Amino acid sequence: MRKFIISVSGEKFEVDVEEVSPDKVYTSSKANGTRMGEYNQNVKGSLIPSKAGVVNIDSPMPGNIVRILVKPEDEVSTGQKLFVLESMKMENEIAAPSSGRVAGIKVNVGDAVAAGQNIMVLE
Repeated sequence: MRKFIISVSGEKFEVDVEEVSPDKVYTSSKANGTRMGEYNQNVKGSLIPSKAGVVNIDSPMPGNIVRILVKPEDEVSTGQKLFVLESMKMENEIAAPSSGRVAGIKVNVGDAVAAGQNIMVLE
C-alpha cells in the first residue's frame, strides 16, 4: 500500500493505493478514510472478451478523447497506442491489450467518456 497526498481545488486528500500486480493500474483507493472507487483495468486497456476473437477496449477512467491514433481496419500489435484520453488534466495513452484488427471505433476526438465506456473493438 502506498500513500499519496493529492490536492483538488486547494483541498488536500490523503489517498491509499494498493498495487496488486504489474498488470493492474488501481485496485482500490481511499481518500480521508472513504472508499473512492475500485478499478481493475489492465494497464494496456480493459480486456473484456465478448464473443470469440473480439476484445472491447473500454475507457479506464472518465475523461475526454484527445487523439485517436488508429483507424478502422488497422492491424495493431500488443502494446501499440490506440488513443489518448485526458483525465484530470493528464494525458493517458491507452494501448492495445492484444494484437488484432480495429473492427470499430465508437467515439470521436473531443468526446467526453465515462469510466467503462466502450471506445473501440479489436478482432
